[in-house]
Amino acid sequence: MATTDVGGGGGCTDEGCGTAFHLAKSNGQWSEKVLVRFKDGGGDFPDSGVIMDAKGNLYGTASGHALGPSYGTVFKLTPGEKGTWSVNVLHAFAGGNDGQYPIGGLVRDKQGNLYGTTAEGGGYYGTCDSLGCGTVFELIPPCTEGGRWKKKVLYRFKGGSDGGNPFASMIFDSRGNLYGTTEIGGDYGWGTVFTVEHDSHGQWTEHVLHSFNEKTDGAEPFGSVIFDRKGNLYCTTYSGTSSTRGSVVELIPHSHEWRGKIIHVFKGGRDGGNPYSGLVIDVSGALYGTTSDALSGGNGTVFKLTPSSRGTWTKSILHTFTGGNDGGFPFAPVVLDSSGDLFGTAGGGGTLGWGVVFKIAP
Repeated sequence: MATTDVGGGGGCTDEGCGTAFHLAKSNGQWSEKVLVRFKDGGGDFPDSGVIMDAKGNLYGTASGHALGPSYGTVFKLTPGEKGTWSVNVLHAFAGGNDGQYPIGGLVRDKQGNLYGTTAEGGGYYGTCDSLGCGTVFELIPPCTEGGRWKKKVLYRFKGGSDGGNPFASMIFDSRGNLYGTTEIGGDYGWGTVFTVEHDSHGQWTEHVLHSFNEKTDGAEPFGSVIFDRKGNLYCTTYSGTSSTRGSVVELIPHSHEWRGKIIHVFKGGRDGGNPYSGLVIDVSGALYGTTSDALSGGNGTVFKLTPSSRGTWTKSILHTFTGGNDGGFPFAPVVLDSSGDLFGTAGGGGTLGWGVVFKIAP
């Protein structure tokens, strides 16, 4: 299950407001089925993926658009009879203090609560633009089926040392605390890795774990963070460092602080550059990701970083996109299955020129 942020013919633009689709494999062939064609006001421009509950319902965010009063939504897709799906808007963002433009996706806890970020809004402006610095929010399901979901703003970013403009989905740790990234802010103004921790009274507090320095470890972390088995965090930066093409960074917890360590600096060209999305990790601790090459003159890559016992990492390119039938400009993270196959999307190229879903087998 995945989404497209345009297309479907439902309004918004000439191409449409976006879709949710499903790919199924039968007799060695893959076929696509469009589950929902979003219409203006019901889920405009779903930029991120969807998550599924035990009943098969799907949940996601749509960022909205500037052509009308929409500031984005959280939606639920419910399967019905004969393969039909219905769209239910759980929350429509009002802008201002409520937040606006949820670019990242959602995470769901054991109680069914949904958590996400808005890239803008929140009521604080700081070094952000006039639309605000963003929020972390929670959506609490109703006690009865069909009831109204309750929304709470857990944190409003101020755009200073606390960070601002979170674009990525968040993740949980084992205690139910949330971790994410902001594009700007921090001690140097180039973005942060943050956590939002809760106490026994249900109060949430934001802490910055790392502030990025453009010259030393990168800038503009648009993607999510991930944990390894030791509790270290990993993320990418879109730009910064001496090459200005971004980096992969490891954050190691030490006492009451986290120490940043550069794993790889992208050089552009054959090496790729400007990774927009986060990473995935396999059982051996190897990392996989994509570069968008948005500022590097290429069409993007899929890469692997393999750790050694000496603490060094070796990078290998698994695929270099041509921008033709194989696609180009992969902005989303890859997904790793139990066989070691990688699946992902590229926003350009393909036989029709509107992007592809790809698979890379080991």
